[in-house]
Amino acid sequence: MPPVYLNHLLIFVDSVTYRAISESDFLMQELAPAEERTTVDEQNNASWTGCYYYGVRTYFEFMDPDATTWKPVDGIAFGVDEPEAAAVIRDRLARILQTDVRRYPRTRRYEGRDISWFDMIEHDRPDDAQMISWLMAYDPEFLRRWEPHLPPALGGVRREDILQRYRSRVENGDSRNWYFKDITNVSVVLPENDGARLRKELAAFGYIVSGDGNTYTAAGPDISITVNPGDLSHTGIRTFTVSLNHEKKGNREYSFGPQCSLTFGDDLTATWTLQ
Repeated sequence: MPPVYLNHLLIFVDSVTYRAISESDFLMQELAPAEERTTVDEQNNASWTGCYYYGVRTYFEFMDPDATTWKPVDGIAFGVDEPEAAAVIRDRLARILQTDVRRYPRTRRYEGRDISWFDMIEHDRPDDAQMISWLMAYDPEFLRRWEPHLPPALGGVRREDILQRYRSRVENGDSRNWYFKDITNVSVVLPENDGARLRKELAAFGYIVSGDGNTYTAAGPDISITVNPGDLSHTGIRTFTVSLNHEKKGNREYSFGPQCSLTFGDDLTATWTLQ
C-alpha cells in the first residue's frame, strides 16, 4: 500500500476574517513564505483566490469567499510522492467506498498557456457535503515547465519538490528563518454522514482509525486527523496544529477578527483556531 500523505488544507473564512488575514504583515513576513494569488484553471472552468502559506511538505490556504467559483466548504487534500501510486489508491478507494472515483488532470495558467499541474482523484459525494477531500498526484512535467529557472534544479513530483519551487518563487532570493514547518494535526467537525464517509476514505488510505461512532482519530504518515460530530452551523476545519522551525519570542497570540486566532505554544508548535 503506497503511503498517502497530507498535501494541504483549504479553509474558507468570512470576508472580514479573510481581509484581516490578507492584511497581516506578520503572516506574510514572518510566519511562512506566503502569497495572495488568483489561480485560473480554464480547462475545468475554475478560478480561486486565497492566501497561501508554504511549509516543507505541507501548506495551508485561506480562501477569499468573494473570489472563488465553487461552493465555500473546507477541504483536505492528500497526496502521493510517486505518480504510479495514484492508480493503486484510486482502485482501492473505489473498492472500499463502493462508488465512482474519478481521475482527471488539472492545469495551471503560466505565461499565457495552460500547463499540466496534477492529477486529481476524487469520489462522488452529495451536493450538501460539508467538507471535500481529494488525492493529488503531481505531473512530472509541472516543474519542468512552471518557473523552471528556480530550484529544485532536477524538478520532481514529491511534495517537498513542489513546495521548494513555490517557496523559491515567493521568497525571490530572501530566504528567512520562517516559523512554519509543517501541519501535524487537524481537527474537523462534521455531520454524521460526512464523518462516516471520511472515516472510510481515511481507512482506504491506510490510516489507523481509532474511536467509536462519530468521534474518531485517524493517524497517517506525519499527520493526525480528529473528527467530531456537529451541526451544520459549525462544520469544517476547526483547529489545526503546525510544527515550527524555531521558538516564537514575544507575542504568542494573534487574532484575525472574532472567528480566527493563532496561538504559539512552548513546544515548537502553533495552533490555528477557527469558530
